Amino acid sequence: MWNLIRRIRMRRKQAVLCLLAATLAFVLSAAMMSSLSFAQEPVLTVCWGVLMVWSLLVQLLLLAMLAKKP
Repeated sequence: MWNLIRRIRMRRKQAVLCLLAATLAFVLSAAMMSSLSFAQEPVLTVCWGVLMVWSLLVQLLLLAMLAKKP
């Protein structure tokens, strides 16, 4: 995992902006998931769920990268 983080060359300002974008995507997908019903729209619910998980993983990766940088 740390090798992946080292490979990503990003300035601190870019990393913070990406972290904010991932957080916004997470909040948006959580809001959409709360208004959807899996029984009525299963495909849309799964798509928003995938976006939610993906944005959470991106947030964790960026936080780890920001914690490692001086």
